[in-house]
Amino acid sequence: MAVPIESIQVGRVFEFKNGPRRVVKLSEPLGSGFQVTWEYADGVKRNGKLGGSQWVHYFRSDARRELDGKSSDSLLAEFKASGQASYVEWLEAQLRAARAAK
Repeated sequence: MAVPIESIQVGRVFEFKNGPRRVVKLSEPLGSGFQVTWEYADGVKRNGKLGGSQWVHYFRSDARRELDGKSSDSLLAEFKASGQASYVEWLEAQLRAARAAK
């Protein structure tokens, strides 16, 4: 299910299958939509890139949900403090620890 188009605003963070994306710029309206410029909210490069641009209708349909910006910032701070090289491996370790604690 697509996220609401009204929720796509500069500074907001959305969950995608390949990592959280933060909206950094919106273009002027072009026909039925606009271009969304984004960056990976965790600061990790994917396919050699830190961000990109996508037509709003594709962006909103690919987004799984909106994330709380504060929680993604705190996750990033924890990751950086951990000293690990891979954000994905760090998240997997967090999940394993949470499951083991149950």
